[in-house]
Amino acid sequence: MRVALDIRKYYDFGIGTYIQNLMNEFDKQNEIQFSYFVGKNDFDNIRNKHNGDFILNESGKYSLSELFSFSKEIKNRKIDLFHAPHFTLPFNLHSKSIVTIHDIIPLRFPEYFPFHKRKYAEMLIKHSYKKSDYILVDSKYTKSDLVQYFNFDENKIIVIYLGIESQKINIEIDLNKKYGINKKYILYVGSVKPHKNLPFLLRAYSNLKDKRDLQFVFVGETLFDNQDLKKYLNDKSINAIFCGKIKKEDLSLIYKNAEMLLMPSLYEGFGFPILEAMIVGTPVVSSNATSLPEVCGEAAILFDPKSEIELISAIERILSQSEFRNNLIAKGFKQAKKFTWKECAEKTLQVYKNILQ
Repeated sequence: MRVALDIRKYYDFGIGTYIQNLMNEFDKQNEIQFSYFVGKNDFDNIRNKHNGDFILNESGKYSLSELFSFSKEIKNRKIDLFHAPHFTLPFNLHSKSIVTIHDIIPLRFPEYFPFHKRKYAEMLIKHSYKKSDYILVDSKYTKSDLVQYFNFDENKIIVIYLGIESQKINIEIDLNKKYGINKKYILYVGSVKPHKNLPFLLRAYSNLKDKRDLQFVFVGETLFDNQDLKKYLNDKSINAIFCGKIKKEDLSLIYKNAEMLLMPSLYEGFGFPILEAMIVGTPVVSSNATSLPEVCGEAAILFDPKSEIELISAIERILSQSEFRNNLIAKGFKQAKKFTWKECAEKTLQVYKNILQ
């Protein structure tokens, strides 16, 4: 059996984590021969990390070229199955295919996306459903969203939860010297995209009763690059630290030392930061929106992502009630262990085999 994956998003957030960890698990098996389509800049680096046949593809992400450049190569190499880890399934494929659709955010939040991006996503999701053998999704919520929005047949959509990798923690880092973190802090990890609900988060934080000895640490994209958030960041009552994109070893320590992780999103297809926090013993305060309750289980405080009062109450409860906080941490360890990349990869491999055998 010969299976090919498009891994041009190997170093992206979210989808990149998905690709990297699937490949790590696929390297351990010998039943299937894997081929990987890789971008020029990443080719040598990725080829040196993994097993398989690596094929150069210089198509840009979300370009017309990526829709037409795969089919000839797949035919020539006699690929049996092509897996698109995003909704951009190429046209005219001469093989079986599956597609992973992580969310439909551009369609659920049209006000945040230009018309052409919304139509592009809608067209390709419909194409992916029509031409693929199966659609994979990260959560039951995303499955129900696809069925509700597009009227897709639920029998063609398979839920396979993502995993959490073991965390290496660099305990030798001085967080004060390297990042300026020198007080107790609460943590946000992620992008500044509108559905992340950051203006709401900053408003709620600014209304905490006593935050003089509390820092707010942001990891991911720099908030100052976002014009809509600048007005909140100019509030001197917000003692904010911006770490940007950092090494995994640093991030794990920042998670571990945080008082809590805040996840205020209006929509998520899964929610990696929740598990990344839980697995190192950090309590989680999460929105109750979309897929997040599935990931959190009973191991987090859930709040309405439009209610500042609920969020403030949750933050203050964790800061003031140590027994409750410790109980939440214990539940978090158990919850995180339910999500493994080994199981994710095994279930994905089984889908491949079911199609090809």
